[in-house]
Amino acid sequence: MTPTTKVWILSDSRIFRDAISSRLVTEDGVELLGAAATVRDLLQSGLAERADVVLVHAADDSTNGDPTDTAEITWRIKRLLPSARVVVVGQRPNEPNAVRTIEAGASAWLGDGTSYEELVEAIRAAATGCATVGLEMLGEISRRICSLKETQEAPTTQLRQELSNRETDVARLMALGLVNKQIAKRLGIRLSTAKNHVHNVLKKLRIERRQDLVGVAWMQ
Repeated sequence: MTPTTKVWILSDSRIFRDAISSRLVTEDGVELLGAAATVRDLLQSGLAERADVVLVHAADDSTNGDPTDTAEITWRIKRLLPSARVVVVGQRPNEPNAVRTIEAGASAWLGDGTSYEELVEAIRAAATGCATVGLEMLGEISRRICSLKETQEAPTTQLRQELSNRETDVARLMALGLVNKQIAKRLGIRLSTAKNHVHNVLKKLRIERRQDLVGVAWMQ
């Protein structure tokens, strides 16, 4: 018997939530846990931890302090619900955060030309641990891989040359996803000191957001 895939829908578009919900509830082997407009609503539902897959609509423009792009949304979901797979649909490959969304941990990326049948197939595949990427994204991924290959030694060199020993410790904890308070506790320093170190790390590495360090192998 095929296991049931438990799905949450995350989109600020009520039309999208209602339309996809009305079809998913008819799918064999799929249990729709609910639909939310923001990550906060999802987490406050009480059912979030049961989700096998969170379907994120790329047009999401969350409010009330929630992330405003799919890369940040994916990162936040994976940090708070590590066992859940993230499927992103509706994004164009040339959008700045498209590749970053995959790097943040999305199991599937589907363009805005995706059919409903392809979407359901990607959800089922994600639940089993398989990745799905739309054809229009392959070129962007290839370019990203080439770029990383050309610069793979740069981060390590930059880290060694520009960060102090303490800043290196802070950077590694940031890469593990720890927030300032957790960093301060782990290193036995004041919260204000931890904040200063985080600021210096981002500045020296020329990174705008701490999420860009999360999961980066050379920081661990």
